[in-house]
Amino acid sequence: MEVVKNALNRMFDYDLWANRRWVKTVQHFKDQERVVDILRHILTAQRIWLERLNRQENADSNVEMLDNLPLEEAFEASSSDWKQFLTNHDLESVLRYTRDDGIEYAIPLADVARHVLNHGTYHRGHLRGLAEAEGLADFHDTDYAIFARTPGPDDL
Repeated sequence: MEVVKNALNRMFDYDLWANRRWVKTVQHFKDQERVVDILRHILTAQRIWLERLNRQENADSNVEMLDNLPLEEAFEASSSDWKQFLTNHDLESVLRYTRDDGIEYAIPLADVARHVLNHGTYHRGHLRGLAEAEGLADFHDTDYAIFARTPGPDDL
């Protein structure tokens, strides 16, 4: 399981790197509000899933939504919180929760983390589509291969 934890932590490094790149691109959009809304949506989803996990663990930690922080700082805090949670918990533990439809769901922690990461990738693709629709060419590629081959996660 340690290999999976390391892989998920690496993916949260990638997720933060990719989100930072899009945060730096916001200023180039005509519809900056829409882009910020999508980035905030990615962040909010990360926080909601982490809050569910903390509630189940009866943790004293109160996951903040980080709305008052600049986006880059909020993503940094969220990534750090996720990595800490993954390090300190069993990836095979199962999250049980009830959604608004009244049905109880159960998802292993490792799959919750994968979902959160995949959700961010999905919406960064959404941002790329918006950039292309506006005719923007001045945005960074956030494919994982670019992250993996750069000298470091902060390399732009």
